[in-house]
Formats: sequence, structure tokens, C-alpha cells
Amino acid sequence: MESPALSQMKKKIKSVVVFFFLAENVSAVCAATATDYPAIGTIQGYLTEIGAPLAWLMMAMMGIRWVMSESPDDRENSRRGVIYVIIGLIMLKSALPFTEYLFC
Repeated sequence: MESPALSQMKKKIKSVVVFFFLAENVSAVCAATATDYPAIGTIQGYLTEIGAPLAWLMMAMMGIRWVMSESPDDRENSRRGVIYVIIGLIMLKSALPFTEYLFC
């Protein structure tokens, strides 16, 4: 059985990953409809400046929880959290080349 704190943390991780995915796509579409294509890089730069440190902070928190947890379920959930953060970082870093490929 999951603790309430663990289920809240999972929801937060999922919402952060979804937020960055949607923010990247919305910013790319908005920038692509305008004629100012350098805005794609500017918006992605701002999101990376905010998202990357946040992701590394979350990864550190998940790693500490993974090491400190006593039950196998907590370890598994923390491991999944680390995987979600890594996926979010990959999406964050690959969004600019993908949008440049599509729109430029």
C-alpha cells in the first residue's frame, strides 16, 4: 500500500513531466506561427534554464528516497520517479532540435 506522501510525489512528478511536454509543444507551435523563428530557441532556453535545475533537484530527492527507503515498494516507486525525471530531461533537451526540424 502506498503512503499518501508517495502518491502525492508521483502525481507531482507526472504533472511536471506533462507540463514540460505541453509547454515545449505549445511554445513551438506559437513560435512557428509567428515569423520570428529565433523565438523557438529563446523560449526553449528559458524552459531549459528553469526545468533542468528543477529536474536535477527532483532526481536528487528521488535518489535519496530510493536509498533511504526500507520497503521494496518505496524503492520501486522512487526508481520509477528517477526514470520519469530522466525521460523529462530527454524531452526537454530534444524539443528544440525537433521543433527546428519541423518548422525551420
